[in-house]
Amino acid sequence: MPTKDEYKKEIKKDLDIIPAQGATDADYDKYVALIIDKVKDVEAGQDSELMEAMGEFLEESYGNNEYPSKETQEKLMGISRAFARKSMEYKVELNKKIDVNLEKVKNGDYPGTEYLTEDEGSVAKRLATNITILQNKGLYDDFRKFGELYGIFLNQATKHYTQVEKEIDDPEHEGQKKKIVEEITLAKLYESDSKKAVDDLFENKYMDLADKKSEYNSFGANNDMVIRDDHGYKMNMEYKSGEPFFTKLPDEIEAINKAENGQQLEGLRDSYCKQIDACDKYIENTKVMAKNARAMLKELKAIKRNDGKEDSKEYTKMVEALEAVGNLDQPYIDLRKDPNNPIKPVYKPDKINSALDTLKETAEAYYKKNDSIYKKHDFGRERVNMSQRLQNFVTIAQPIMDASKYGLDKNHPVVGQRADIEKKLPRIELARKKKGFEEFGAYVRKEPTPLEKIENALKGVAAATEGVKGGSGAFSDAEKELKKARDYFKKHGESEFKSLDEERKSLERIQKHLTKANEHIDKYMLRKQEKGQLQAGATTDLKSQIRINALKAARKAARSLGSAVGDMMIENDRKAIEAVNEKEKKYLESEKLYNNFEVEQSILDLNNTNEPIRQIAAEGELTARKQLQTLIDENKKMTPNVMESVRKCVSAIVYNDTMKRTEQLPANISKNQQEYLQNVDKMANSPAVVKATEHMSYETINEFLADPKPIINKVTENRKAIREIQNRANNVHRNEIGNDQPVAGAAMNNN
Repeated sequence: MPTKDEYKKEIKKDLDIIPAQGATDADYDKYVALIIDKVKDVEAGQDSELMEAMGEFLEESYGNNEYPSKETQEKLMGISRAFARKSMEYKVELNKKIDVNLEKVKNGDYPGTEYLTEDEGSVAKRLATNITILQNKGLYDDFRKFGELYGIFLNQATKHYTQVEKEIDDPEHEGQKKKIVEEITLAKLYESDSKKAVDDLFENKYMDLADKKSEYNSFGANNDMVIRDDHGYKMNMEYKSGEPFFTKLPDEIEAINKAENGQQLEGLRDSYCKQIDACDKYIENTKVMAKNARAMLKELKAIKRNDGKEDSKEYTKMVEALEAVGNLDQPYIDLRKDPNNPIKPVYKPDKINSALDTLKETAEAYYKKNDSIYKKHDFGRERVNMSQRLQNFVTIAQPIMDASKYGLDKNHPVVGQRADIEKKLPRIELARKKKGFEEFGAYVRKEPTPLEKIENALKGVAAATEGVKGGSGAFSDAEKELKKARDYFKKHGESEFKSLDEERKSLERIQKHLTKANEHIDKYMLRKQEKGQLQAGATTDLKSQIRINALKAARKAARSLGSAVGDMMIENDRKAIEAVNEKEKKYLESEKLYNNFEVEQSILDLNNTNEPIRQIAAEGELTARKQLQTLIDENKKMTPNVMESVRKCVSAIVYNDTMKRTEQLPANISKNQQEYLQNVDKMANSPAVVKATEHMSYETINEFLADPKPIINKVTENRKAIREIQNRANNVHRNEIGNDQPVAGAAMNNN
């Protein structure tokens, strides 16, 4: 391995390849190619000698930081262009391979990438880059070492750029302005010259990749050249051809691969949805806590000093700590970024608990210093009491804000954890489609049942009584009534009731005990309110606050159970109504059957009649009844055609009813089947029948078959009303004719 000095000599000697006059880009490319050969020969991790040699060579080329000669400038800028071209050639070669792998990743050709969705373009690109580097370690290594050399070159060529820009207006450098401007000009010239070299490359060599120039040129700027284990993928750093690229896949993809059926995949989906629920619950609880903190802060700031002294540092720290807790769910301004664009809260558990710890420490410090000082009821005592309330507030809040109880990572923002979990769901849905499983049912957030809520509330009530002597009777009575309601509710679920009335009495008994429990809770809360203990956040008595919170939770649980019992009572009522309706339905069916039987019997009785029209009419009614029942069974839409059929059937039944009520048939009655049908059709289109049937539905048709009298009576009433109208019209017409004739005659006589 050459030493640094030997490398430096070689680098200088290689310059001979560049003609002193008329050097072309090809000459500079040959020089850079010689340097690349040296790079390739260096083993990984042993390239420091070459790098240092390049650095010293450039330092000397600059004349120990002096402004270089014109000849040196031209030579260095020619080398800079060659470096830029070669760097771009490396980038193009690697990126073309990345593009190929990107398509394969998107198509799921590599095991572990099958379930990446179309929206995960950045993940696919990262994986494609990693895979390309693993596949082309030699090329990647050469590019990395070349990149370091190029970086040293650019550093040296432009190192005065930012420094001299600051110095240009410095009075101390008044006499050096010309030189400073030259330095800036040279540095900018290197940048523009290198950029032009890249532009020329795409215009002449990579014409088909012109639209990729910007993308390819930025390669390496975003840590692209480092293999990263991210998005749940762990790369196989010892990769050899034919081996898998990943040693570990994201948890959900490993679980997807193990899923044998749709139920297992849906269960996986639900497990992640539950984790999202946990995130939402943690955020919700943080908001409630912060809201209480803001309410307590308002109270604290309202307690003004009246002794003319400044607030103590302990008080100020306590206020600041309380403000910090109150701001945990509020947007905030990062002065290092855009001050006009507030940043939304991310709910980082360790930050939240740290804020609570600080609040407790500052409240304890204030209490310790001032409790013995302020004994009488004044601003000092009120502030001391508030410091005690704040300690209790934190004591209650800390277990609730323990991230481990939610299955969350305390070191990462909950908003970020939620977003990471959400990304898994589209992958599972894509897997469902690819595996050909049926659509999942909608995810339903699992809430505790009303009984579970009561059980949990009673546990809280029991825990709140620990260490309390001579507690409130209302508290104990509320607990007893809640237990009775719970026990009766359990018994209700295990019972088989003989009747709906018996079931309803059981529900009313549960409701009675819930009502009593709520009365005792209200009594307890009223007493606490009278004592001034129903305060925001917490009161000064920690045990009282725990009992208050326990009964508040119990009241919510009682409401939930009461709501469930109410729903069960509504269902009980529905069943009772349904039972009555069923009886009515059976009655209607029996009436319809009886009426059909009666008509059939009348047909038999009329077999030997000397008035055949009576038998024709009876058979017509039976046919009409069967047709109406068919319409009910088919339940077709009530179109005009259906209504026409209904009117004909009704007319046939009305016709036969008339025949049955008429002992002596008139001479002009129908004599045969054809005349009968013509009369029925005529009746069906008569105003009397149309009016009587205009609002009929399948329900009223059903009632009509059981008891046709109401409709028959309507038809009869309509007929009478129509006759009366016609009679009045005829009378008016006759009167008008009688009155007009004399007037006309008089007129004629006058003529």
